[in-house]
This record gives sequence, structure tokens and C-alpha cells, in this order.
Amino acid sequence: MRRLGLLLLSLPLVHLGCRKDEDPGDDATTPALRVGTALGDATSAAPLDWPGLVVVPNLDDDDGDEQADYEQVLAGDDDAATLTVDAPSGFTLQLSGADLRVWHEGQVVAEDGSAAWTGPSGEGLVLLVEAGAYRASGSLTLTDAGDGQQLVLPVTGAPLILNHHLQPSELTMAVNFASTGYNNSAMIEGFEAVLGDSFDRVSGVKYQDPWLQDEVEFATASGPDQLLDVVIDSIRDGQYGPGYGLDDFAEDEFLGDGWAVGTWGRSGMANSQDYFGNLEVSPPVTVGGVSYPFGRIYYGLNGSLTPNAQIRDFLDAQAVQAPFTLDVSWLCVGHVDEFVTTVPAPGSRLGWKLVYTDVDLAWEVLEGMDPDTVLTRFASANSKPWDTVGDMLADKALRSLNEELKVDYLLPNLETLKAELELTEDDIAYIPGLFEEVSYCGGTTAAAFPGMANLIVADAPDGTTTLFVADPFIRTDTEDVASDPMAAAFVAAMPPELDVVFLDDWQVYHLNLGEVHCGSNVVRSPDPDLAWWADARHLLEAP
Repeated sequence: MRRLGLLLLSLPLVHLGCRKDEDPGDDATTPALRVGTALGDATSAAPLDWPGLVVVPNLDDDDGDEQADYEQVLAGDDDAATLTVDAPSGFTLQLSGADLRVWHEGQVVAEDGSAAWTGPSGEGLVLLVEAGAYRASGSLTLTDAGDGQQLVLPVTGAPLILNHHLQPSELTMAVNFASTGYNNSAMIEGFEAVLGDSFDRVSGVKYQDPWLQDEVEFATASGPDQLLDVVIDSIRDGQYGPGYGLDDFAEDEFLGDGWAVGTWGRSGMANSQDYFGNLEVSPPVTVGGVSYPFGRIYYGLNGSLTPNAQIRDFLDAQAVQAPFTLDVSWLCVGHVDEFVTTVPAPGSRLGWKLVYTDVDLAWEVLEGMDPDTVLTRFASANSKPWDTVGDMLADKALRSLNEELKVDYLLPNLETLKAELELTEDDIAYIPGLFEEVSYCGGTTAAAFPGMANLIVADAPDGTTTLFVADPFIRTDTEDVASDPMAAAFVAAMPPELDVVFLDDWQVYHLNLGEVHCGSNVVRSPDPDLAWWADARHLLEAP
């Protein structure tokens, strides 16, 4: 597990047991039995309150054998939380709780249901407490062999916390395709021009699947002295079955020292709601007086089609990001990232803005243009019926469809977002977008021109936060994005502190009902100033 310093910066180092120069002496009020954790010391007279000992699940693969370390002996220095014991008269230890165990000198000495372990007398005995699951919960009961006094110490496993767009980006990636008929080189090169070495070209020859966002979601689990990066691997299995495309991407590229891979649900049984373009997280928010310092998860439902029950139940059980749902039944692909996202907004009330698609704004932009403007990209696409701006404005069916979508879905979903995130109008940045019916999708819809809400937030090497956005191509000169009124409307809606880079995602993504966000992904650092055991305590602690 890595980047421990990020967490340690936010926590004072605490005394773990008695120092060598301390002498409790013969004072009868000094308890003989003492334990030390990274969050403080405990005695029978002054036990530690929840969370007690915090432990991060040991699910990475330090020894590279493609098995989580919890299935074998401890393989790394940071695979367990440290507990120190001072017991001049000796002690016994009993562990309760599933997915927990205690090690001493390379041996498991306690696990749930095992007999009490008798520890040696002395000071500074080091025990390692290991967890095998997120949010593992239990307690350690230590009994002083001399006076029989007991010390009960809670043991609390870290929840899994999904990343959001305010967290700094470490690595941005997309799958590279360079064949004549299937080429995303312009998008790849646009990323690289800004991000340099913090962008990774994933081999299209090896993986043959462009939808990187749909396959994996990045998260972290942390403790005072541990940090685990996690890849949630979708059950989509590379879209077309086990072993296809990106199915093995998470294990190939990330599983190892400090990285775990987890899948919830039955592999190969995915519907589109299981894809991770349909799983997003807001930045921090307060709702009804309740603070969500790690944001809130949201995902889409399509009638009876939902993300599988295992991942829904798992995300609910993590508690700190309190999931809620939106209606995506009107969309062919059916992902929340097709119409809504979030971006940093320094100096604003929340520090971020909700970015939301507004069909009226799109018509306003089109009506302000010369109707004879040739839409060069659209004119050359067999699937697009509009050669000019005038063609779009004259399309009564298109206008009627988008009015229906606004009334029936876009506005109701916006009301849900306002309620679940407690947003005001000032917290929302409206951007232009239109939707068209997809002939082979039962009358459902997709973006009529490249959907700009489907974007990536990443940090340039100089620290500038940059939005990578699908180029809308509502213009004649495809090389001159500065002449595009639709792109200009997007930039005008964004916080001025952000850079905006438009990427050509037309061939590989837009014509296949996806955009920039669908085809890329970002590894992010956790906020070093936040600790779930302190800042999200109110969301986790049992009453």
C-alpha cells in the first residue's frame, strides 16, 4: 500500500505504549495493561472509543502471485495495522468479528471464534491486526493476567471510497487506436499535448475495446498508517464476454503492491447499467445538515434494469457516500455521464459546479447562427441527417423530441440532483446539448452532436485543472474550434479558473454513442486533509 505520507500529514503522531524513559512506578492508579494504536492509547480505565484500531483490508498483491495477500501470510510491511501492548503481568486476547485476525511473530494468534491467546508479559509487544474485507468490524478483548481487568478495543475496517473530480489526478489514460477506419489519434494526441507523461496510451492492439470508463472505477481505502488503491472491475467483461477486450485490464495493469482489484456481481451478466459510465460521485456536499465530505454516489436506473444487486448493496454498505439514483430510461446507452457531471469551481459556494445539459440553450445557440452554415462533419456522416444549421433548426421532430425529453426527464432528474445534493441555481453550470433518436434502440436517444457533459477533469503538469471535452463540430471549418458557437457557449458556462481543451472523439466514440469520458479514465489522489474515521464518523458510527 502506498502514499502513506498523504494521510500522515493530516494526523499528529501519537504515543504508542510507554516510552523507554517512562516509568509508571508503583502508583496504584496507573493501570498495568495498556495498548497503543495510531489513534491513541487505551487502558481498562480509559478505553478508546470508536473507531478504536483502524485497519485497511489487505487485498493487494505484494508478492505478485495474483492472489490477494489476505489469502496467505503477510507479504508487505503495511498489510496490517500495528497494536502495541504493555502488560507487565501478561494477558490473554480474544478477537470477535469476521474478516479479522491477529498476528504475532509471523503466526496467526487470534481470529473470530478461536480460543483466547495467552500473550507474554512485558512492554512493547507488537501485534499486527489484519482485515480481509472493507468495513470489517469487531473487537479485541485483552484481560490482564494479574488483576483480571479487561480492556475492550473496537476494531474498524476502512470503507471503500470512490474518487470524485476535485481530487488531484495522477494518471489519465485512454485506449489507442490508429487504423485507417478506426482512429482516435486526434483525441490521444490532444490528451498528450497537455498532460505529457501523466497520460498513458493503453494498447488498442492488446485490449481492442475503447470504453475504458465503462470497465473500471477507481477508489481508495485508507487508515492512519495505511492506504490501498482499488480498481473496481465491472462485470461487463470487456463488453462481449470473459477474456475479451478490457476484461483483464485491471489485473494486468494495476493489481500488485498497493493495488487491489475487486468485482461485485456475476461476471458476464452485465446490462448497460452495470457499466461505470453509469456510476459517478459528486464532490463534497452538505444535505439537510448532514455533511458528506467524500461526496455522494449517483447512478442511473432504466426501468427494471439496474446495476446488479451485489454492487448496489456493497456501495450502500460503505455508507460514507450515500448513493442515490437518476432516471436514464430515455437514453439508448443509459449512463448518467451522458447528460450530467461536476467540475471544480474555486471560490464558489461549494468549490464545484454541477454541469447539466440544457436543450433550450442549444437551440438558442443554433438560432443565433447563420442557417447556411455547413456542418462539415455532419454532412459527411451517413447517420446524421443535417448538412447545415438550417437543417437542424427546420427539424420539427428533433425539436419536439428534445422538448419532451426536457419535460419528462431532464428537468425531473435535475430536481432530484438539487434535492439529493442540496443545490441552488447558482451551483449549476448549464451547457448546450441535444439528443436524437437511435433507430436500433427502441426509440431511445443519444447525443445529436458530441455531448460536452461527457468530459474528463485532469491536472496538467503545472497544476492547471483542465477539462477535456468532446468537440461539438457545430461549424464549417473542422480545424477551427474557436469559430464554433456551441464550444464558445460551453466555455462561457465554465469557471474561469479552468482550462478547456476540445478533443476530436467523432469516429471511435461519438458515432458509437459515447464521448470523451466514456473512452478514458483517471487515477486520483485522496484528499490529505480528510480522514473518514474523523470527518465521516457521523455517517459510520453505530448509535
